[in-house]
Amino acid sequence: VIGVDPRRCVAPARENLDVILSDRTLASAEVFLASRPERYRVMRDRLSPLTGYDLMVIDCSPSV
Repeated sequence: VIGVDPRRCVAPARENLDVILSDRTLASAEVFLASRPERYRVMRDRLSPLTGYDLMVIDCSPSV
């Protein structure tokens, strides 16, 4: 979600596992990203404030 700090969205699921849940705004992300010239960098830039993780698994459509 634009404007929301991803650190505020992290929810602990269990020991050594945190998640960020999606909501209905993710459905519009494909349309939003389609018109962006550097759309492949958006996810990286949005998640960059998250530190302290060895691995991130991102479950989303290939276009996002």
